Amino acid sequence: MRPRRPGRRGGRAGRAARPDRRAGQQRRQPGDRVRRRPARRAGPLARRLRAQRADRRAAHRVRPRPAHPRLRPGHHRLLDRRPARAGSYGAAKASLHAWNHFLAAQLGPSGITANIVAPGTVAGTEFFGPRLDEAEVARRSARTLLGRIGESGEVAAAVCFLASAEAGFITGEILHCNGGELLGR
Repeated sequence: MRPRRPGRRGGRAGRAARPDRRAGQQRRQPGDRVRRRPARRAGPLARRLRAQRADRRAAHRVRPRPAHPRLRPGHHRLLDRRPARAGSYGAAKASLHAWNHFLAAQLGPSGITANIVAPGTVAGTEFFGPRLDEAEVARRSARTLLGRIGESGEVAAAVCFLASAEAGFITGEILHCNGGELLGR
């Protein structure tokens, strides 16, 4: 083991003994927080950073007006009158779209395709339940380019096509089987 040289870290040789604290002050404990003031920098970059920091502080002090007309003042939640499951359904559907793109990228080199069929309003299903009365069917039919709602056999034919060998070069797609209601949105 080498002997320590004077003036190196850890060694006391060559240094004058100095008091721990000024007279009358308590010694700092290990958990105490030390408040340090950063050194003031000069130059255009430092001035710009100080200005940005000041802008951020000022932005936190000002209470902005609600960004959305249905936000109550002082609240951050939308006043939504729709059923609670509509939001979770949309979020789940959006995550499936992102997952489909991930699967297509992962499975594509192996020759496996990954696609989604997104049907519009389909007659004879229980998806809408009692909400799909004659007036709602007429309203939804008017929104499509074909002027009618879909049949379950038409959606099944789209699924069969995507599973067939003829669709071997189609992957990562979302096939909207909705009669032109959403036009690929």
